Amino acid sequence: MHHKHKKQDSKAKHDSKDAEIKELKDTLQRLQADFENTLKRIERQKQDFIEIANAQMILELLPMLDSFESAEQKIGSGKENPKEGIELLHKQFSGILQRHGLEKINAKGKKFDALCHEISGYSHDPKQEDSIITEEVQKGFLLKGKLLRAAKVKINKKTEE
Repeated sequence: MHHKHKKQDSKAKHDSKDAEIKELKDTLQRLQADFENTLKRIERQKQDFIEIANAQMILELLPMLDSFESAEQKIGSGKENPKEGIELLHKQFSGILQRHGLEKINAKGKKFDALCHEISGYSHDPKQEDSIITEEVQKGFLLKGKLLRAAKVKINKKTEE
């Protein structure tokens, strides 16, 4: 009889452990579902933010569209110098991009830096130092201090190989 009592205690402990394991599994599944839902919510919020930011940028660009249409009409009627119109549009567009944190990388005459320059070719001037940028083939840009596009440059090599 004493042996039967131990068996019941052991079964009760086993059942208690099984219940505890089931409860932990349920909690884990709930936490995993909550985590997945949170990730989905964050992704939706990120997309919403991108759409709002894009809408804001487009709103700022709409006056450019107006300016293009106006310039086309004036140039078509011969009332405006095309070069002046283009310069004005360029200045207006650059201003909008600068307000959003765009900054030109001024490379010419500087020493080559692989972090923000990309070699597009070489020039050979024995009077200049090696690795000095002699020409910008394509402008580079930073956006809020971070590299957006490297400047494509030609650099000097004193001697031709």
